[in-house]
Amino acid sequence: MHAPPSPDNPPIAELSGHAFFGWLAAILGVAGTSYALVAAAHPVFGRAEIYFAESARAMLASHRYVTPHYLGQPFFDKPILSYWAIVASFETLGLTHFAARLPSLVAALATAALTGYGTALLAGRRAGLAAAAVLCSTYMFGYFATLSMSDMWLTLFTSAALALLYAGSLDASRRTLEWWLASVCLALAFLSKGPVGVILPAGSFLLYLALAREWRQIRLRHVLTAFATIGAVAGVWFFALWRENGTQSLYAFFIEENLLRFRGETYRTDRYFGYIPISFVIGGLPWTLLLPAVAWRSALERRDLRASSEVRADLFLWCHVAVVIAFFWVSRMQLDYYILPALPAYAALVGSYLERSAPRGELSVRIGGWVLAATLLLLGAATGLYVWPKTGAEDLWNGFLLPVWVLATGVAMVVLLVRRKYFPAYAMVFLAVCGAGAFGARLGQPAYLRYVPVADYARAIRQSGETTALALSSDLDLWRGEFAFQAGRVPQKLNTQRELADFLLGAGPRMAVVTDSWAAELAGELAGRMRVVDRRPGLARGVTLATLLDSTKLQPNLTTVVLVTNDGAAPR
Repeated sequence: MHAPPSPDNPPIAELSGHAFFGWLAAILGVAGTSYALVAAAHPVFGRAEIYFAESARAMLASHRYVTPHYLGQPFFDKPILSYWAIVASFETLGLTHFAARLPSLVAALATAALTGYGTALLAGRRAGLAAAAVLCSTYMFGYFATLSMSDMWLTLFTSAALALLYAGSLDASRRTLEWWLASVCLALAFLSKGPVGVILPAGSFLLYLALAREWRQIRLRHVLTAFATIGAVAGVWFFALWRENGTQSLYAFFIEENLLRFRGETYRTDRYFGYIPISFVIGGLPWTLLLPAVAWRSALERRDLRASSEVRADLFLWCHVAVVIAFFWVSRMQLDYYILPALPAYAALVGSYLERSAPRGELSVRIGGWVLAATLLLLGAATGLYVWPKTGAEDLWNGFLLPVWVLATGVAMVVLLVRRKYFPAYAMVFLAVCGAGAFGARLGQPAYLRYVPVADYARAIRQSGETTALALSSDLDLWRGEFAFQAGRVPQKLNTQRELADFLLGAGPRMAVVTDSWAAELAGELAGRMRVVDRRPGLARGVTLATLLDSTKLQPNLTTVVLVTNDGAAPR
């Protein structure tokens, strides 16, 4: 099943500590550069980013830092920690999309550093470097490293808590201290995402102790200390929230946004049966292509847990992957990125697998390498055939570099596999993903700016003065949060043309963004009181790169949007 060491495939000496930290810094530097380019390139928020970014902007504007407000209303969807991180970034860098996303980027790199260092302690320094590179080049992890959301903070603190819990289980002399530090991380995870920040790591650790038959490690004092610490650290904000908003805020957070959400009564997604496991496989690409080999290797090496530290570590990591998948699988509210906290553990398993198998050129490593190399070559060819012809003159260079880079790394991987250089071959996957992010970061940006004119319109609104009132027609409601963030004021929602007329005839300077049909119907009635500032085609829904690059999908979804003003007309 594997090739023994030979002159073509010699044993690999362990890295020195200086070399390990140097290579780890290089991995984080490459990944961080790729993430930063992506985070800075996208001119509009996606997913649930706007809820966090706009709420943080409102906090900064009002100097009220206890209760998040979205579009002027209290927002109890998530705890406070990620909002505070974004506020701090805004204070430092200003109100930009990149500043809103920077905290997630920092949390992602910290998670990757922790994963690399922790894996190095468990399975060797090369395994640690492999784990960090695997995690940084995993699809879902890299994607959410560039989004202004709370999930990367949850992943960081749950990973830190798990590392400390496992370390404490191995060393009785430091157990009390390390488990207390783990409870601090659990509290921070709670403040990042809610009770799930405690449930996932605690459930994973309890499952591991049960399978390892190590229940006796836990003492009552450990449990009481953990509850007291989590209550003290997280409870401060919840007490302040209660003082400011009353008991309905705690009910909204704990019951509506957590318990009822889990049961599908607040939000319900009705996914197909295997949605969460499949989300893990897709979110873990390209490295979940190795999932059968990694799982099989762990199964083959399972023996007396007390006799092998590597087997114990593998069991612990698999317990966390299993608990994350199982917890969200039974929930009635399922989203693909819920599997994010499981990815560092899986990256550690892949790193450990490569450390054990790659130096010996095992069959599974060779097969996995050729599968990944073929994947890179196919993706490079497909990107060149599909994306490059669809890019306009503004995107031509980016559309060219992206497929060329992926193809080049695929070819390099083939050469290295032929020469039996398995570790460098697998490193090509990391470089391919990070390079694709860097070269593709600006792909589609001109189309974003052209067909989502929020930036241009918000600039015109800001230039008109702080007293200018802003409104948006209801069919453009998906832009409302983005306008609030970029214009620095919450737009009024207009449900009818009559409301638009009344708005423009009000006192003081006013500007509204509406679809062209609304402005056309009121042109006669508001003659002399309404001026069209700009008119252009816009994409009010389905704003994706695939839509922007495909004219057959883009044109049917375009609608003409108009920026109108009353030029400070006096009230009726």
